[in-house]
Amino acid sequence: MMIPAETLEMIDAEHAARLAVATRKPSALELAVLFHQTYERLAPSFGYETRTDTRQFDPESKNGRLMVAVCGEILGRFPATSTPS
Repeated sequence: MMIPAETLEMIDAEHAARLAVATRKPSALELAVLFHQTYERLAPSFGYETRTDTRQFDPESKNGRLMVAVCGEILGRFPATSTPS
């Protein structure tokens, strides 16, 4: 079975984001990207079809800037984590 290149890229991006989250507090942008990719991946299993024009995360769009700002506020509520040396 051939996996589409865009799916592989999404999986790689999610994996990289998860690794970043596991080792340190993510940036607002990293969390927004991970949230968006996870949301897009899970939406069909909940019977929801996302909008075609927003399936690619664009941090410069109004929606993207809002998502990054929301993630920044949420992250601000958690204490900073330290990376083991």
